[in-house]
Amino acid sequence: MFFRLLCLLGLLLELLFQHRPFNQRRSDSHTTQTSTLYPRPWRGRAWPLHPSRAFIPSFQAQRHRPPPAPIHPDFNTELEQTLSSLSVSITHGDLTAPTSSLASGFVGGPGTQLSLRRAALQSRAKRYIPWQFGVAYDVLGRGSPQPLFDEQLDVRALLRGQGRTRWTIVSTGIFTRFLLEPAFGVVDLGRRTVTALGRWANEVTATTAEDIGRLTARIALDENERGGTGWDGVVHVAGDTTTFQGVADVVKTHGWDLQERVATVEELEGRLAEDLENCALRYQLVWARNKGVSWDVARTWNRQRGVEMEGLKQSAEKTLPRP
Repeated sequence: MFFRLLCLLGLLLELLFQHRPFNQRRSDSHTTQTSTLYPRPWRGRAWPLHPSRAFIPSFQAQRHRPPPAPIHPDFNTELEQTLSSLSVSITHGDLTAPTSSLASGFVGGPGTQLSLRRAALQSRAKRYIPWQFGVAYDVLGRGSPQPLFDEQLDVRALLRGQGRTRWTIVSTGIFTRFLLEPAFGVVDLGRRTVTALGRWANEVTATTAEDIGRLTARIALDENERGGTGWDGVVHVAGDTTTFQGVADVVKTHGWDLQERVATVEELEGRLAEDLENCALRYQLVWARNKGVSWDVARTWNRQRGVEMEGLKQSAEKTLPRP
C-alpha cells in the first residue's frame, strides 16, 4: 500500500511540474463546468507490474449525463488504453458536486460500511446517510443469520456515539424487485412455485428502488422537522407491507398457476448448517424468523405526509411477465 501511494504521489508531482491543463466539459443541459484531472501515462512501470495491481472493478453507475468531454482527446484515449491494458477500469465522477454518494449496498463485503462511516466522520462531513436501506436492524438485533447485519448495528452505534456529523438512516424493508426475484426464494416463475418464509402469515415490508431514492432526497432536504434541525436518526418508509400469502395472491392475479410451499425456520436452519456459504439461505432465514422485517405503513414517514408510493401490485404489473 505504501509503495502504491508513493507511486501515485510521484505521478501527481510529475503532472504539476508539467503544467498539464485541466480538462473541461460543458453539457448542453448544464451550464456548470466540471474539471477532471488526468495524469499523463507514467514512464515507470513498477507500480502497474506490482502483484497487487489486480484491482476490484469499479462500480459503474448509470449517469443521466455523459462523462466529461476531454480537451485533449488523443492524450486521454492513450491513457484509457494504457489503463485498460492493466486491468484498471475508469469511473468518471463529478468533482463539483456538493454531495458525495456511493450506492454499493453489501457488494463491498465485510468492513465496507464501517470504513465508509469512518471516512465520513474523519472528513467532518456535515451530513451522512449510510447504506442502511433494509430491515429494522435495531429490532432485529445482533446474532442474526446474516453477519453483515451486525456490522450495520456497529455503524449505528458509532454514529450515535458522536455529535459532530448529522446522520439519517432510512429503513425501507426489502427492495420490491428483489422480493419478486427467484434469487430471494419466494417467487420462482421458472419453477412455478411461490414459497412462504416461515409461514404464510409472516409479513414483509417492501419499497421500490425508485421510491427509496426519491424519499431519501426529500428526507435529506427536509429541514422543517424537529424544530428545523432536520432528521437525525432512523426514518421508516414503505411502499407496501403484506404477508407472504399476499405476495402469492398478487402473483396469481397475473395468471400464474403456482405451487405453494412453506420453508419453515427449522428447514432453513438445517439447510444452512450444511451450506454455511449460502448467502440466499441466510437472507431467507432472517425473513422466516419474522423479526424486524416489517412495519405498519400507516406510521411511515411517507404515509404521514401523504406521499404516493408504488405498492406491490403496481410493481408486479411492471416487472412480472404473463404466462
